[in-house]
Amino acid sequence: RERARVALADRAAAALALQNKQEAAARALAAAKARVQQLALIAKDYGLPVSNYRLTAGFGEGGYRWSSSHTGLDFACAYGSPIRAVAAGTVIFAGYEGSYGWKTIVRHADGTESWYAHQSQILVRRGQVVAGQIIGRVGMTGNTSGPHVHLEIRVNGNPINPLTWLRAHGLRP
Repeated sequence: RERARVALADRAAAALALQNKQEAAARALAAAKARVQQLALIAKDYGLPVSNYRLTAGFGEGGYRWSSSHTGLDFACAYGSPIRAVAAGTVIFAGYEGSYGWKTIVRHADGTESWYAHQSQILVRRGQVVAGQIIGRVGMTGNTSGPHVHLEIRVNGNPINPLTWLRAHGLRP
């Protein structure tokens, strides 16, 4: 009788342990699914500025074409290719600016700015843009040796590495 009680208690403990493991696995699966959904939403909120590109000059590189280290990331692609906003925001500048050539600046909700330089054509004015909206066309205005878009990301007015910023938003250029 005592053996039966112990055996019953052991089976109950084993069943409870199994149930706890199953519940933990279900929670882990739900968390993983939630992360996948979150990444899918992020991917809709952010995008690369161009497609069919080759990265040419990276952030911080030295070079004869600029006086200090390179402040952005260069996406070389066909002249006239569409340039898209990397995230939703407000166009705060669209015009010509010296070595940047034709340039658009978009300020995003968190205050971060994305700069798009060397455009052949600007297709937006001051106002709202959405992620992926075509804002201009690839060109070679300003200080450039070939058609590309110079993407610069600025936080508090200071350039940061666009590659790091893009990767932090789920993009892999």
